[in-house]
Amino acid sequence: MAHTVQLERMFDEITFTKPGHEIAAKALIKIETLKAKIAEREARITKLCEQHRLGAADLFALAQEQSEADYRRPAYVAPIRDVPAGVATALTKESQQVESERAQARTLGLLTRNIEPGRAHELSFAELEYLDF
Repeated sequence: MAHTVQLERMFDEITFTKPGHEIAAKALIKIETLKAKIAEREARITKLCEQHRLGAADLFALAQEQSEADYRRPAYVAPIRDVPAGVATALTKESQQVESERAQARTLGLLTRNIEPGRAHELSFAELEYLDF
């Protein structure tokens, strides 16, 4: 019988010590990577909107439709032009990822501005992996 290894939990208890200046340098690199991903996603969103002739009002209505639960939906919702489900899903997914990546970039920016460069800091395995050490 084969043994299954659950690698995602294997190193949870280990912490690593890194100087603040190394953490800040890695965070700055990660910010640039996130900005590039955001630009790529925004280009895909723009391309989809152009292909399907979607304007700002369409995107707003689509976002409202995707974000509100049925019980919270207003009695009147502005009509959305017939947008294929795949396109609507792609736009929603890309928008959610952009917001997530912007939040990550903001957090990393705060970290780089406030971390003590000369002091050693403990990082979890997940943090070490996220910053690509």
